[in-house]
Amino acid sequence: MKNNDQTKQKTIIFLILTFALTIFISSILVTSGGMEGRDGMVFLIMWSPGVSAIITCLIFQKNLHGLGWKLGKLKYILISYCIPLLVALVTYSIIWITGLGKFQMVKQYEFGNMTCGVVGIKNPPFVVALPVMLTLGLFLRLLFALGEEIGWRGFLVPNFAKIFSLKKAAIISGVIWFLYHIPGLFFLEYYSVSRLKSAIFFMILAVSASVIMFWIRIKSGSLWTAAIFHASHNLAIQGIFNEFTIDTGNTHFFSGEFGIGIGLVYAILAVWFWRRMGRLQS
Repeated sequence: MKNNDQTKQKTIIFLILTFALTIFISSILVTSGGMEGRDGMVFLIMWSPGVSAIITCLIFQKNLHGLGWKLGKLKYILISYCIPLLVALVTYSIIWITGLGKFQMVKQYEFGNMTCGVVGIKNPPFVVALPVMLTLGLFLRLLFALGEEIGWRGFLVPNFAKIFSLKKAAIISGVIWFLYHIPGLFFLEYYSVSRLKSAIFFMILAVSASVIMFWIRIKSGSLWTAAIFHASHNLAIQGIFNEFTIDTGNTHFFSGEFGIGIGLVYAILAVWFWRRMGRLQS
């Protein structure tokens, strides 16, 4: 009973610190004109959960054990890397085939040029840029995603698994992950055309993806699976597929993080993991 009470205390402290830091940094962005050109502040927001988890661990246990630092089995790392890419590929293929959005092959795109520029390649063709983005680009996204995942899947998920049933823990962790994005969705530029639509669709995405990441995190014992999943997701949508999609009028309703498409595909996949949650319990 004592251990359970301490787990609850740790979790509450972590959540208070995370949301306090997130709201504080977000308020600075709101008063200073928004997120545009302020990647450093966005980086701090994404590292708020990680910093909060580290502080909480040092307060309660004087070490950083239990966050899932080990890499785990390679197959779970590969699964985490591939799932977001495949989800994006399926979603955008449907969008292109049905005419909900139009595919375009472009030679000049921001993230591809930026990523290749790191290794001295300027204005690369797609066949060169793609493998660089899938490797170096993933690493660059990982620097941001790791901050969140040390907190969410490194700290929060294993502690929630001690407090709630696994199914309930998976859902609640997803809802909290969505709530963490509220300042960006409603007060900054982290949305598509409509803030309300973006929030609803992003909630579906966040909860569904959380169920998947929860299962892999518990099964593998590694927070790196979640960090790579998160980085791969951001890379696939923001760095690749959005760049090759032309808006045909209502494309934003189906594509991107704030469209219904990605969230629905994640939701379908999440059902598969959800139905196997009991195996983790045993």
